[in-house]
Amino acid sequence: MALAALPDRPLVSVLVCNYNYERYVGAAIRSVLDQTYTNVEVVVCDDGSTDRSREVISAEASRDERVKPVFQENKGHAGALNAAFAASVGDICCLLDSDDLFVPHKLSIVVEHLRDGSAGMFIHRMDVIDPSGRHTQTIPLAPFERGWLGEKILRRGGRWTAVPTSGISFVRTVAEEAFPTPAERIPFADPYLNVLLPLLTTVAASDLSLTLFRRHEDSSLGGAAAGRRMRWIAGRGGENLTQKAVAKTIETMTKVSDAVALKVGSSPQLTGARFEGQRNLNLAEYSYFAHLLSGEVGRAALVAESRELRRRVATDDLYGARKKQAARVLYGVAPYLPVRFRTGWISLGFGLSSFKEFFRKILH
Repeated sequence: MALAALPDRPLVSVLVCNYNYERYVGAAIRSVLDQTYTNVEVVVCDDGSTDRSREVISAEASRDERVKPVFQENKGHAGALNAAFAASVGDICCLLDSDDLFVPHKLSIVVEHLRDGSAGMFIHRMDVIDPSGRHTQTIPLAPFERGWLGEKILRRGGRWTAVPTSGISFVRTVAEEAFPTPAERIPFADPYLNVLLPLLTTVAASDLSLTLFRRHEDSSLGGAAAGRRMRWIAGRGGENLTQKAVAKTIETMTKVSDAVALKVGSSPQLTGARFEGQRNLNLAEYSYFAHLLSGEVGRAALVAESRELRRRVATDDLYGARKKQAARVLYGVAPYLPVRFRTGWISLGFGLSSFKEFFRKILH
């Protein structure tokens, strides 16, 4: 899409979706209000919370007129984000999960990257913190791709080095082609936006960590679940790699792919493009995990599937050489292990960045 330059001090809308995060949502809002860049509005959609979230949000709104509450019955993450976007008016929109925090200079950097019209989407790294606020890691592990990525993303079935909700920003003119997201088809909005937006515009990225991404015991609830459940987006490890988790990931990826394909097929901006989710290597990997963990697929079939998967990994243009080496060992050995050991084996190696790191973890 052709983009025009924005005003010198564009209004930035920060879209917050909240569900039962009364403990965190106030701090999330204040992390926006305390930014070094002050021309902001914070649109907070509470998605039918049953705790004191609405009291917290209303209190923040009474203290600062830049906070705009939106209260609705529960419609899920995608439905809440649709409501927040509809209520916003900013030239730039940034997403923020209600349990995460922006670092004080984030919006200044977002504006710097998007103001001149050279890119319509901006992503960045995020520091993961535990419940005590201690830094545990930085995500994603892989290097960012920048610029025009449309052809690559179509070829890979939607796959690229994307980020969870609180690392995504975009200009309104591009977002208007993506909103409202198909909330009736997808459980979360950010995987859908992560695939669709780069088909419409160029991507800018920063290696600075501009968000604190909170992981805690309640991280399966509310809007934050989008990022938590999509480990394949952020490239993190394979903790909790159970049959149920694998099946849920496959279901979500399939729903997102189907929704993007429908949008691509009907969008005047994307005339001539064709989106095929089955091209996604991550979907093939999770399908392989599902077959390994079920114990219902014979060894010969698993070996054949492993061989094809390793061939795809070897020719992939997103994985680095060391990660390819680790994947070849991980996927090649797995069919020969007893079923009871496969979960531990896959969880041990999944998401690691190199063969060396993989075997260092085995030895410990």
